[in-house]
Amino acid sequence: MSQVEERPVTVTIPPFAWEIHEEHSVFECRVLVCPEAGGGYSAHALKLPGIVSQGDNIEEATEQVKDAFREAVLVYQESGESIPWEQVTIDRPKGSVERWILVHV
Repeated sequence: MSQVEERPVTVTIPPFAWEIHEEHSVFECRVLVCPEAGGGYSAHALKLPGIVSQGDNIEEATEQVKDAFREAVLVYQESGESIPWEQVTIDRPKGSVERWILVHV
């Protein structure tokens, strides 16, 4: 019986985007959705500063931040500026959830 050598598998995932075709990109966006004291939810893109939105429920807040993320990326792309990716620091209140979303630009 022969032995099979086990090797660790390394998978490299692009940190923010990969090209679908020449005109469109899909971005992976990590979002923190937080319950708000006055009701509803806020959603924060955790790698693109200033991208925050809100909604009456988690799904609505997630869709709103997806739209804000898309619009911000389009502005950067159209202006020729590089997108200022960086880690956003935010308090994580009780009941907050992190989600990965895909944003088509």
